[in-house]
Amino acid sequence: MKRFSFTLAVRRAARLLRPPAGARLAPQESLVPLPGGYFVAAYAAPARDRRRFVAYAKACRGPAASYWQATGCFAKFAGEGEHESAAGALADAMGVALMSLMNVGCLAPQPAGHPGRPPCS
Repeated sequence: MKRFSFTLAVRRAARLLRPPAGARLAPQESLVPLPGGYFVAAYAAPARDRRRFVAYAKACRGPAASYWQATGCFAKFAGEGEHESAAGALADAMGVALMSLMNVGCLAPQPAGHPGRPPCS
């Protein structure tokens, strides 16, 4: 079984979520699949000053078309502070979500022959 790397997942997410040129104030969403059939849905939007961004994430049991339509979610997270870009805010919120899921064992590798999903199902 391939080992899950938190650092690589956050770097990959940040690279995939770079905002297109001219879309500075457009809200952004991302759905990232995780081992065990889980998904992290994240959403970034302008902060109060409309120059920086904040982001939120939620951990779900299955994929969805958008952050707002995600169902089967069992945890919600907020990014830490405001960021210069939506991509940075999304990467932060996803990082908080991934670290929290790893800390409670949701993303822990399962022994060979272990039936079912990790403990968060």
